Amino acid sequence: MNSLINLFAICILIITALVFFSRLRVPPNTILIIERIGKFHRAVSGGTYFKIPVIDQVNGLISTLTESDTFKLDIPTEAKEVLHVTLFLNWELLNTGTENIKKVAYQFKDSIKRKEALSEIIKIKVAGFFFNRSKSIALSDYEDLSEALKLQLGSAMKIMGYRLISLQLKDLYQD
Repeated sequence: MNSLINLFAICILIITALVFFSRLRVPPNTILIIERIGKFHRAVSGGTYFKIPVIDQVNGLISTLTESDTFKLDIPTEAKEVLHVTLFLNWELLNTGTENIKKVAYQFKDSIKRKEALSEIIKIKVAGFFFNRSKSIALSDYEDLSEALKLQLGSAMKIMGYRLISLQLKDLYQD
């Protein structure tokens, strides 16, 4: 009888441990990627969920909050000048649909590398935008430049699964 009680207690402990370790708490404004046997299974947002231990694995978190960053760039031009540009950008996930989440999650596994890659694309696109501009670029209308640059950056960010909300050209001068 004692061995039956011990066996029952061990089973209860194992079940409790499985439930405890299979529980996922997803923070608000966050999407959690769950893989089942190495393939995308589902994306879950804000709340408590359960996964099958060993079979389901957490791939990473994606923020649904608006993100912002300031970029200070020194850009060489075709005329061998250097333009100094300061930009302030706001962006967010393009949408939280399954296909977009898969695209965003699987381009770069962790959020730090994802943000670094997005920053590099922004820097490359901005440098390309200003490379063949004339010497009088610093005298140009900031609003027109901002709109043209926003269109170019917006399409590049859309490919990565993000939407450019705003772009502000804070500073632009040349050496």
